[in-house]
Amino acid sequence: MKYLYLVDYWVPFPSSEYGGLINVIASNDNECHDLVGCAIRLLPHIFVRHSEMLSMRWEDIDWKKNTWTYSVSKTKGKGVDTHIVFLSEQVLAILEEIKGLTSDKEYVFFSGQGTKNQQLSQRATLYRIRELGFDRETVSPHGFRASARTLGEDELKFDTRTIEMCLAHKTKEVLGTAYDRAKRLDDRKRFYQSWSDFLIDCKKQYQKTRIKRVK
Repeated sequence: MKYLYLVDYWVPFPSSEYGGLINVIASNDNECHDLVGCAIRLLPHIFVRHSEMLSMRWEDIDWKKNTWTYSVSKTKGKGVDTHIVFLSEQVLAILEEIKGLTSDKEYVFFSGQGTKNQQLSQRATLYRIRELGFDRETVSPHGFRASARTLGEDELKFDTRTIEMCLAHKTKEVLGTAYDRAKRLDDRKRFYQSWSDFLIDCKKQYQKTRIKRVK
């Protein structure tokens, strides 16, 4: 039994079930390719705060460096003001899909309704997750951050500091960033790709398990 932090407390959750989650949100032809579906597919891979992802702007994406740089809302002024997310191959593929929907808009997740800036609302993505069969006791968008933090160390063997930086968490050094100004950009880039690969591997393992059950 492996521990996945899918909700806001520790819950024993088999890896095969995590693979099942990724399989469901990425394999429903009717619901995974519209804007809401793309948002749900993207969130586990980049594991930023839900509201921050929905505020993503096209102009903040660097297609040459494959990065997304944005101002961090929760920790701004407390150690982390600007955060760089390295875009994995899987993330770039999802963004290419979204281009066909909103590339002429300011916001990646532009919906034209629901919020002040006409971005897709958190309620819309949460409702879709529930529609797909996952209740609030099983899946919480914020929980993807904790999953990356936990499994990134336990399963992928990345060091804690690198993962914490990928989560846009401020340094725990007593003197803050006065001394700890390391960026670890190469390590962070490797982690984002390794994490996306891990999610796809979980999905494949889940599919193999289902095939065996059918046989």
